[in-house]
Amino acid sequence: MRGRPPIGRLVAVPTYRGTPATAASDVTGLDLAGRSVAVGVVSVPHWTLLLFLSSSCDGCQDIWRALASEGWPRVLATPSEGPAAGATPAAGATPATGVPAPAVRTVVVTRGPEGEDVDELVRLASPGLAVVMSDESYAAYGVHGAPFFVAVDGAASRVATEGVAWAADQVAAELARAFAGEGPVVPRLVAGPAPVEP
Repeated sequence: MRGRPPIGRLVAVPTYRGTPATAASDVTGLDLAGRSVAVGVVSVPHWTLLLFLSSSCDGCQDIWRALASEGWPRVLATPSEGPAAGATPAAGATPATGVPAPAVRTVVVTRGPEGEDVDELVRLASPGLAVVMSDESYAAYGVHGAPFFVAVDGAASRVATEGVAWAADQVAAELARAFAGEGPVVPRLVAGPAPVEP
């Protein structure tokens, strides 16, 4: 019989009933060129999907591939209604319901450059994808390992849902559930560049 792992080495996966207890906060760190960047997540008129990924994580590969695809994931083929202020994606409407789909901005967060292969991140990141290297954001959102996702409702400045990112379709399904209070919609997900703030 195998021995049990030492309890001090176990890491709790965030769990919650109803609403996550994690506090939302803006993301600051370095872009892939080593420049300081800040991404507004709270007090903004759109949702932000934070994908905590790594250059060396086998479980992250599905997400990286999905981010590089045109359909990341389930982008609706409906006319754009114009961008929400501060967001790259534009809200559309689901063909089935006509309910406006909230704009969702995708931001990849990795560990700092000391813990990542930056050249590999450059290879993995699709053009225009916002990637922020930030140990501080891992700590702020209580993330102990990739792949993990956090969806933030910017207008409410709250974490709407979070969890292990097993696959792109699963993340999209979790977002759809988070949007349930606004109607049965499929989220529009678009990878946009991170704004640089002084």
